Amino acid sequence: MPTYSMRTRNEGRLVAIVDDDASVRGALEGLMKVVGLSAQTFASGEEFLASGKKDGTGCLITDVRMPGMSGLELQAKLNAADCGISTIFITAHADDKMRLKALRAGAADFVAKPFDEEALVASVRALLDRGKNVPDDNLITGASRIRVLSVDDHPLMQEGITAIINSQSDMWMVATASNGKEAIEAYRALRPDITLMDLRLPDRSGIDVMIAIRAEFPEARVIVLTTYDGDAVVQRSLEAGARGFLLKGMAPRQMIETIRQVHAGRKHIPPEIAAGLAEHFSDETLSEREVEVLHQITVGGRNREIAERLFIAEETVKVHLRHIMGKLGAHDRTHAMAIAVRRGIIHL
Repeated sequence: MPTYSMRTRNEGRLVAIVDDDASVRGALEGLMKVVGLSAQTFASGEEFLASGKKDGTGCLITDVRMPGMSGLELQAKLNAADCGISTIFITAHADDKMRLKALRAGAADFVAKPFDEEALVASVRALLDRGKNVPDDNLITGASRIRVLSVDDHPLMQEGITAIINSQSDMWMVATASNGKEAIEAYRALRPDITLMDLRLPDRSGIDVMIAIRAEFPEARVIVLTTYDGDAVVQRSLEAGARGFLLKGMAPRQMIETIRQVHAGRKHIPPEIAAGLAEHFSDETLSEREVEVLHQITVGGRNREIAERLFIAEETVKVHLRHIMGKLGAHDRTHAMAIAVRRGIIHL
């Protein structure tokens, strides 16, 4: 087994601060020193590159918009040199487009001015610690880390997932999205290695988002986050291209292992979900029209009213109901609705 000197590119643990505003530079330098971190300031990207401090820098804090070389241009030069420096962009122009540009360029974090000092320090420490004790021959750069996009409309869930991902030396949360539209735009801009997808989003279902992403990017690897709403939802997710499933409430270790498995080209289905699929493996699936009839049952009304809403004959509704109860093994329409909800065929 080879031995390694535990030296890293971040061994100097220097925090480099690049901003054309002297007051911002002073404030950030003072903040870093107060918390015990070594910091040095530069008035421009050109000054930082000319200083020869790249090799000793563990974390770079830079403004996005500066005279001369912008923060994005500075990041591009660091990427080309494969410096392994983690970058935090700070800006007063924190719109979604700028955030995507920064993350696409390789930023590890993106902070709006005026920034939360405690949150910024925590981010800097996390980035510096992520590079500690990595063997010299196995240094993980931004280009080789697993780039993750998380899609979930619950802020607390997002924060927890982001913290877990960014605590891993081989992973990097490149962006988060809270709805389907944001998810598609973020995927298109960033092309993450792994997408974590909640199925219930405000504007459309996660399954529809998966279909849209994979129609444009067939190689997309998506892991579904679910409370397990039934085998029918899982089956539709698999048909849409899901490569793995994670139950909400899982241990962080399980999420990390699943991401690595899917990134390596394997699929992952938890035993609880696999058992549900196996139980109904030989069951006949409901047709789209039969599912529509089930939805109408949840709304209420007699067969004649359902027929009118679906523009079909009342006798046709009766035929569909017989087929539905036969396929689901239900005794009556109420029992059929209960089974359909439990299996995730319909949602109330």
